[in-house]
Amino acid sequence: MINISDVSGKVFYGEHPAANVKVSIGVEETRTASDGSFQLKSINFPYNITLLDSAGGNVSVFKNLSTGILNLDLINFNTGYNFVSINFTLPNKLLNDDLHGKIIFTDGENVNGYANFNNHSETALYINLPGYIPVTGKIILLTYKINSSGNIVSYENFGVKENYLLNPEKINYFTFTPKEVATNPGEVTVSGSVINPPANDGASAYVLSFSDKSITEISGFNSFGGATGNSFQVTIPTGISEPFNTLIYKQYYTGSFSSELFKVYPDSPNVHYVNVPAVLNTPENQATSVNNATLFSFSEGSGKGINEVIIKQYNTSIVYRILTTSASFTLGDIDQSGFGSIINNGFIWSVRKIGVHDSMNEFVTNRLDNAEWFYTFSSDREFFTHP
Repeated sequence: MINISDVSGKVFYGEHPAANVKVSIGVEETRTASDGSFQLKSINFPYNITLLDSAGGNVSVFKNLSTGILNLDLINFNTGYNFVSINFTLPNKLLNDDLHGKIIFTDGENVNGYANFNNHSETALYINLPGYIPVTGKIILLTYKINSSGNIVSYENFGVKENYLLNPEKINYFTFTPKEVATNPGEVTVSGSVINPPANDGASAYVLSFSDKSITEISGFNSFGGATGNSFQVTIPTGISEPFNTLIYKQYYTGSFSSELFKVYPDSPNVHYVNVPAVLNTPENQATSVNNATLFSFSEGSGKGINEVIIKQYNTSIVYRILTTSASFTLGDIDQSGFGSIINNGFIWSVRKIGVHDSMNEFVTNRLDNAEWFYTFSSDREFFTHP
């Protein structure tokens, strides 16, 4: 029995709606509206869906789906950033040489912004707004003292403002009064270890997230300090009214690459195993006369997730992407998908694994729903299609 249903959803550049993207399933096709939305009727399940972003120069193929509501993303963030600012005034008692602090805005989901302050009476927090529409959220303030290594040793002040309306059409201001930041949090140490294959220890940090959704960018603004080495020890606040996640961020380089964000807890062993990237198997590096029947294969690597095959065409900015749970594919998935034939060209291909997702349906439905994630990247190989 064939399952036939309508398919609808939205397409994004990161968290921003992607307009005028061609969406096709078999012979059925449409284009996304200004808010990234689309609908195709009477589709046979399961199906593959192809996104053609002509302006961005890329094609994405999502394979073997059997769900009617989709939340899809493209590679190129070519719509820029919709930054809006909140200008702050802080109590004078917070502005001394011994205190550092962060001001955080969150809507509890995917809109999250961080700003650092130290020894300044005013500061600004910049938030990236998907769709550039008003958002209601919380403003959170934390101050702390650090040691000579830059690590937090104690938390000194906490304050929260509920139901703050952030309006992109106006200049946003906020003042914390001394009473609003009078809470003096306690602190507790969280320790753990990261078990990894032989590697160079790359970037490390920890983040306090007041959202259960994914934070995809780790920077000096949301980082609360280092979590260096295979064993880490960080200080987090206690006795504050807002629940939060403590997230450890790690990068490792082994010729291939791993980037991971995982939760840790007080009074827990917090032993984390670094996921191993895929290894490319066939065809061999610099293979020639590759065609649509040539089998491309790779190892699964470790960790549950989705395989994202990236194929970059030489001497152009064109990028093809295949998202699948399979460890093999052929070029038939991308040939004639929007930029003409792929014959008589050179390419570089690699595999990124995106965790932690149980299936393609879960990945395309809940793209940003998990606070934890990992990316592992294989090494690259070249190949050449037949003339």
